[in-house]
Amino acid sequence: MPYAYILAKRLNAILTPYVPDRYCVVSSAEFLERIKDVCGEGVIASMNVESLFTNVPVDETIDLIADRVYRDETAPELNIPEQVLRTLLAICPKRAPFTTHRGHIYIDDTFIKATSTEAIENLRRTFEDNSVLHFTLENSVNNSLPFLDVLLSSTNEGFHTTVYTKPTNLGMCLNGESECPARYRASTIKAFVRRALSHCSS
Repeated sequence: MPYAYILAKRLNAILTPYVPDRYCVVSSAEFLERIKDVCGEGVIASMNVESLFTNVPVDETIDLIADRVYRDETAPELNIPEQVLRTLLAICPKRAPFTTHRGHIYIDDTFIKATSTEAIENLRRTFEDNSVLHFTLENSVNNSLPFLDVLLSSTNEGFHTTVYTKPTNLGMCLNGESECPARYRASTIKAFVRRALSHCSS
């Protein structure tokens, strides 16, 4: 197992308490729970960063993390010297085998609900004006939008949700006649059933 992967897992565990969770979700299940009581009126869209790994300024991001951990009075105390944490944070994006010469980190998709497409476009412009990042924007079509592995349909009563699979998905998975332990076959079926039950609102 690569050292950077092991270190990244450990840093993730250390820094998770410092990440504001108001606008963050870690799974489709949490996303579905959060939108359960949200009114479906308005427009929905998703926004994503172009060229994730090549655009996020690592040194500035490490500065932001250090400020949050060591200079925010509301943050829990961390028993690691600041310079040590900065060094560890720099190892993963700057010295990992897959990094480019500039060093980069990863950020994920953003789901947006607003009163108009103009409001969403203004938000995208604001993000771009205040960072080095560029964003792609996907607006809903016929009030429907895929986000993560969920297909959302907006209605006046709220959101109707189903499982989303990409058009390129051929529907193939583990061969039931393959030579593998029976528990693997069972777990594959259970995973599909669990996702259908958790993701579908009807």
